[in-house]
Amino acid sequence: MNSIFHFDLAYKYLSTDTLALIVNEGKLKFSRADVLNDIFELSPFLMPLNWPELVNLKEKCPKEVNKIISHAFQKVSSSLYVTCFSKHYKDPESQLMWAHYGNNHKGCCICIDFSILQNNHNSTGLYPVEVQYVDSLLLERNVRTPESNDLGMLIGATKGKIWEHEKEVRIVIDADSFDPNKYKHINNKQNILVDFDPTCISKIIFGIKSTTEEIEKIVKVFCDIGYLPEFTRLDIDPLTLNVIEKNTGHRAAVLEYNDLLQPTAGSGD
Repeated sequence: MNSIFHFDLAYKYLSTDTLALIVNEGKLKFSRADVLNDIFELSPFLMPLNWPELVNLKEKCPKEVNKIISHAFQKVSSSLYVTCFSKHYKDPESQLMWAHYGNNHKGCCICIDFSILQNNHNSTGLYPVEVQYVDSLLLERNVRTPESNDLGMLIGATKGKIWEHEKEVRIVIDADSFDPNKYKHINNKQNILVDFDPTCISKIIFGIKSTTEEIEKIVKVFCDIGYLPEFTRLDIDPLTLNVIEKNTGHRAAVLEYNDLLQPTAGSGD
């Protein structure tokens, strides 16, 4: 199992309020592995230890075994932080993503071209990896040893097939080795805020239930930093019931308005 880097388009679902914070502050939030919604996320139980022996030993020496497990957890996930993206936003399976992470279709989805991020000097150390989905985490664990070369991939970027609809791309940061000048801890170290250049966002896709007010709020946020990505909104085609994407027209309108404000030749300016 090899790491599959994803230097291509990826999408992050979020509320419009969260997007406004990202743009205004130039920060992207990462979460510590143990606060994510998958119980096996970077779990110490994925470590290929001698678990039958540990389970038997726990009956006799529970404190010692708990200490070993606690140490495994500290080694695996106490300093690892994750932020998640997806490879899709419009196909049928993405409806679950919009419901769970896109504020029940009222939020938005940002498109990031990781090939651009790869060449952005402010984003050094951010390496997007495609999550691999397997039939059995137990089987994957049991065919490995603590010396296996792909152990990091198993623990950090492998999930059960129940999560396959997410088509996840993730960035994992080890806070102990990451540049301390590029992040800060928040929420009792459950999260970190990492420096992020919002001009890496190439498009904003608003959910089917998003309002005109929310859309215009986000357009203004980008106008305030002097950068305009594309703005689109999802809708339902009444003839086919397919989800379709429409340009909101805001980018063109803003650019046209700015052109009108420019002085013309002979104006005396």
